[in-house]
Amino acid sequence: MQQAVSHRAMSKTEAFNALGYDYEATRGVWTAEKADAVLVTLWQRTIRWDRDERGAFLYVDLNELLEDGCWGERIKALPDNPRHLTRAGHLRRVLREDAKLDVVILLGPVDNATGKSLVWRDEENEGLTWRVVRVDDDTGHYRVEARNDWS
Repeated sequence: MQQAVSHRAMSKTEAFNALGYDYEATRGVWTAEKADAVLVTLWQRTIRWDRDERGAFLYVDLNELLEDGCWGERIKALPDNPRHLTRAGHLRRVLREDAKLDVVILLGPVDNATGKSLVWRDEENEGLTWRVVRVDDDTGHYRVEARNDWS
């Protein structure tokens, strides 16, 4: 499955603003919220694809990324990281309120928060819509998926 996004690379600030979010220009902001939606950033290299009875889909699963060692030693501090706690809270809100989930894809290495970004637009991506599948209450670990069949 091809991973398509809005084709114009932009700064993270521009990407947040393009989706109507007020981006605080501080390094490492991972999520944002507004009245009717939540935005989450996903690193392009962490997006996986799979297939099940409903067809092909994309996903990011923090538990799998931890097992893969994607972030190395830095991940040990994740449970106490204020940005991680904020992201978990935002993703829980999506589940609780069935809020819309907007996605910004971060390009470049996982430790480069100042790199270029792409805005995910469902209509430009075969109708694939991102949703939160789960957020662990204790750890804040999450799984998000993009599908065009959510039945």
